[in-house]
Amino acid sequence: MNCIQSEKVAGPANEEMLRIGEKARSLARDLISYRVGSVNTPPPSRTALILRRLTDGLEDSHSVVLANMCNRLNVLSGTARSKFVQVADEVFRDGINWGRIVAVYAFGAKLSQYCMRNGLEEDVAEVVLWLGNYISGLSAWIQAQGGWPSFDKTFGDALEEREKVWWKKICLAAVGFGAIATLIYQQSTA
Repeated sequence: MNCIQSEKVAGPANEEMLRIGEKARSLARDLISYRVGSVNTPPPSRTALILRRLTDGLEDSHSVVLANMCNRLNVLSGTARSKFVQVADEVFRDGINWGRIVAVYAFGAKLSQYCMRNGLEEDVAEVVLWLGNYISGLSAWIQAQGGWPSFDKTFGDALEEREKVWWKKICLAAVGFGAIATLIYQQSTA
């Protein structure tokens, strides 16, 4: 069962998980709108600002890997959603951490840019849904870590001490790209 299928929460005890899931979807909408240039507004929250900066840093340092991954997904084939889920599942194969969550957000944002550049503008909304729902499926883990405020605390130093703390923590996300690149390579040679 992948993360998209596992999100089945209900009842008052899970209201916080529902809020966490909605925040995950909201962050996906904001990040992809920011990345494809469809909205030129300030981030709606501190979390969105931090996520924008972290994914900008990942894209700057791993742009070739991200671009190659998008090219090899073969978005035109109609299998992009299942491939997106496979890539995301591979990132989290060895466990969940904030860096890997950032890596999947960065990958979704890059995939959206790929769609825009290749005449697949209507698919951008689909990527927003896939990404938001996938990360929403991690709500139990996010809640156990202290919710999105924990993300803000972990990476908030990026706003004040960009060079010192930020790059050490962003390296956690880069580990996820190794897993993604391996999966894409394996699929392209099979």
